[in-house]
Amino acid sequence: MIHRKASYLYRTDRYQWLSEKKARAKQLEKLKKIIEYAYSHSRFYRDTFDRAGVKPSDLKNFDDIRKFPLTSKETIRENLDSVLTVKRNSRRLKFIKTSGSCGDAMEIVYSNRSWDYTSAVYARNLFAMGYKPWQKIAFYWEPDPVFIKHATAFYHKIGIMKKCWIYSTDPPEKQLNLIASLNPPVIIGFPSSLKLLCRLIRENSYKSAITPNMIVSSFEVLSEETRTFIEETFNAPVYNWYTSTEFMGMAGECQKRSGLHINTDSIFVEILKNGANLREGGSGELVVTGLEMEAMPLIRYQLKDYGVLSSERCSCGRNLPLLTSLEGRNDDFILLKNGEFIGPRSIVGLMDKAVLYNGQVKNFRVIQKAESKVVVKVVRDSNFHAGTLTEIRRVLSGLFKNLMDIEIISVEVIEKNRRGKLRFVISELDKNLWRI
Repeated sequence: MIHRKASYLYRTDRYQWLSEKKARAKQLEKLKKIIEYAYSHSRFYRDTFDRAGVKPSDLKNFDDIRKFPLTSKETIRENLDSVLTVKRNSRRLKFIKTSGSCGDAMEIVYSNRSWDYTSAVYARNLFAMGYKPWQKIAFYWEPDPVFIKHATAFYHKIGIMKKCWIYSTDPPEKQLNLIASLNPPVIIGFPSSLKLLCRLIRENSYKSAITPNMIVSSFEVLSEETRTFIEETFNAPVYNWYTSTEFMGMAGECQKRSGLHINTDSIFVEILKNGANLREGGSGELVVTGLEMEAMPLIRYQLKDYGVLSSERCSCGRNLPLLTSLEGRNDDFILLKNGEFIGPRSIVGLMDKAVLYNGQVKNFRVIQKAESKVVVKVVRDSNFHAGTLTEIRRVLSGLFKNLMDIEIISVEVIEKNRRGKLRFVISELDKNLWRI
């Protein structure tokens, strides 16, 4: 097992420096292999492919993937036993639950082998950001003993990538005291949690006690305003990392920070808009096929995340394609009457700059209740004044083209999900009625 883990670390490191031609050839080979494996070993995919009239042999190039049906979280969850290619009681499996940010949580099943490979890809992302394996990491997560055990089992034993767990469900003051006592070189966390941490640091003069070399933002949308706020607080670079429970590390920035390098040796990414595949430069829904997920194949899986694929290549020399922007989940977009969609990055960035960083509100949430109605929940802060509500209406009315009735409600707290993630924007519109 140790040999396999070490081998994957070596192989994943080499892969990022392959020529584009060789990397794409390897990716296509893996894509064909997982389609064949899913058809041969998963009753769900065999039945699904047969109903669609497609066979693994129909996949001859990347464009042929469009012949195969899309899958959703709901469909996979409802058919999980028939999706799995191994028995659930196998000792070779690891079970991890999704956060349930936009609905019910789902169990993701990794084989020991696939966990080892995706963990190596995960490590490669960190190394590309400048992380050194002997540096300790303060890692924001829920108090989940199963995940923590899996995430620390091997690397901690050999003395590298050691994590100190900061429970995201704990009060921010407790998180701050723990981080101050650790003064870790690296902090990995949700941007919503990192923002609250930075607010407390500025208010309590903790800057000299916490001096990380780098900050990694993950699991939520990172706006440029939030990145700047965190960087100015810590005087350290902030890196954006696209991760999910389904696929682990999917894409991450390197030290050049010119986009997020997609881990094409572990996932195949499509960008869809209105059901059609987009080429580079267009914003659309990310549809992902896991290339290393043999226990629980996820083929053309709709993550409900939206982003932009770049045609450029990074000057770092890695031949991994770039995502230039992650816009958020479809449940986090506001739909205007004129058909325009406003993503959470724009909303959060404006609200942060207007009323959060200056201490007027501690937190907020924008909820679309109807086509022409949004409710804004705010938690008042020490600098809140009569003009705060006017400023919120001004910035949001401008962003929403004066097409929304805006109701503002003061609340005591904005609820997080069980993992400690905070959704700043929620749309309650029926998602079956529209596509981004």
